[in-house]
Amino acid sequence: MEYHAVPNCIFTKPEIASVGITETQAKEKGQPINVGKFNFMANGKALSMGEAEGMVKVLACASTLGSK
Repeated sequence: MEYHAVPNCIFTKPEIASVGITETQAKEKGQPINVGKFNFMANGKALSMGEAEGMVKVLACASTLGSK
């Protein structure tokens, strides 16, 4: 079993969740990655629900189709 891909979640306010390796781990391994970030403050639904705190950060393998 590959344990690096096990998802985890911490139910704080706001919640924290992750799956896979971190940006630091990818850089240490020399894996080329693309990093995307999106603040909830820019999401209309989040604003209307009063839940605009937080962000999403996605790491994708640079050689994977569609990761740019």
